[in-house]
Amino acid sequence: MGFHGLSGARNRSWSLLRTLSLVLIVLSTPLVLPAQNAELLPVESQFLAPLMKELNPPKQSSQSKTELLRTPVRYELVSETAFDRPAEIMAETRDGFIGYNLRISRSAVNQPLSYLREILALAALTGTAGKLTYGTPQTAVESYILAKRPQGQDSLQAYEPMEMAETLTNMKEGSLGARFAWETHVLAWLKGLRPSGVMMSLLYQWDPSTVQEAERVLSAEQERLEKEILPKLKVQAEKDLSRKSREWDRINSEKLKALEQEELKLNDLIVRNDRKGVRRLLEAYLPWSVMEPVEKRMWQGWLEAIEFPDPAKKTIVFRGVDYETDFMQTLKTPEGLRVGFMSTLLTKNQGSYTRRLRSLKTKRLGTGDEFAKHWKVPPHVKISEQMRAHAIDPIGSAFLSFTMDPAIASAFVGSPRYDSMGQERPGGGLLAVAIDSRRLFPNLRNGVTVEMEYLAPLVVFPDEVLEYRQISSSIFSNGRASYHEFLNSIRKKFGNVFRMNPGKDPAAWAEYQRDGKAIVTNFFETNSGRSCGHVWK
Repeated sequence: MGFHGLSGARNRSWSLLRTLSLVLIVLSTPLVLPAQNAELLPVESQFLAPLMKELNPPKQSSQSKTELLRTPVRYELVSETAFDRPAEIMAETRDGFIGYNLRISRSAVNQPLSYLREILALAALTGTAGKLTYGTPQTAVESYILAKRPQGQDSLQAYEPMEMAETLTNMKEGSLGARFAWETHVLAWLKGLRPSGVMMSLLYQWDPSTVQEAERVLSAEQERLEKEILPKLKVQAEKDLSRKSREWDRINSEKLKALEQEELKLNDLIVRNDRKGVRRLLEAYLPWSVMEPVEKRMWQGWLEAIEFPDPAKKTIVFRGVDYETDFMQTLKTPEGLRVGFMSTLLTKNQGSYTRRLRSLKTKRLGTGDEFAKHWKVPPHVKISEQMRAHAIDPIGSAFLSFTMDPAIASAFVGSPRYDSMGQERPGGGLLAVAIDSRRLFPNLRNGVTVEMEYLAPLVVFPDEVLEYRQISSSIFSNGRASYHEFLNSIRKKFGNVFRMNPGKDPAAWAEYQRDGKAIVTNFFETNSGRSCGHVWK
């Protein structure tokens, strides 16, 4: 297979023009030099610098959800990399944005063909594949991995920045399932994409290798992945997961049975605001041994915020309650009625609410890894994919969804129901909560920007409920009056603590982006080591 945009004959004027263009690109590229103010190597100025310029996507509107998923790219020269590769790609966060770091071994930096596969992968990851590569997916797996870029643009990009960054982070932290998923993606890119004339001209500026040599390198890597790397990884990942799952069941079986015999169940603890007790149950049922590193890290943070909420970090959001899917937990006390809520992962199951926590292990794959579910490969469960699954269908989700906009919440109130006598009964109501922002975060995987959706894992405690108003009439008739009564009640108790039409409010967007950057930072560990390379933003 040849490469578009290159011909064997190159005249002098074309070569001079190309050289001048590349020099201008390098001169116009903003650099952040390392602390030691090292000089750029020739390969950096002639190849890597203009390549980074092409790979870095432009900034979007400051009020764009996709701006939070912008993927700035940099490279770094290192003494060694993982898995005996001349280069590797790592995910990181910089200023709350997902970023990719191409770590290149110093011993290989002068041979770009040896890390051409990583460059091809970066083109796919950053959505610049339509410019730097060309090709058409040949199989269902390739089509799944090479999805259309957002906003309907024609370029191809890796499935989704947040999921890919989570995959790379889990792989870095030792997950065999994540490495299998990553190498499967790389194979799909090698089979479905080839460097375009733009990429090859950048490469030719440094190393005038033949097109045939580049093709040979990529084809050899494809064959190595298909026949050697992936078959071994598949066996290793499946055995590792099976062993960990059996071990978890063996160690925890009797412990969980004892917890399920306790008088107070999960729902009882929630309405009693027993945060320590709820945390104790969740910690017991979460399948720590089989969880992925990012998944584990996120749950550890959420559990800490459950037991020790910080009043200074609360975010106020709204939810339309639908009794078809939401089951409100209640407890009468001398101070009044306490209400609590749980996600549909718990409300749509059988048995006591404590026993339903077993779903934390059994339901992970169904919402956390579409790839494994459809193609029967070792699973690699991701929180980011659970967020996407929730946006598509929240039934069975571990999350409860909220919005900054009370008007949008009102549209999700359950429709009225009618008893056998034809009398109207409430179908739901409106809920306002103030939850610690460490466990209330924007759903960056929800493509409906105007919703400004937030997610909270599993439970809402009574002390987080600002107001709940049951609506017994249609939201389009008397229910509209109930909606305004709900808002007025909040104003009387707490003041104007919410914004009307937050989608048009720059302050609301600033808050949404602040919380979005926080979850991105929590997802992916920032590379804290000193850089020996250069950053292009």
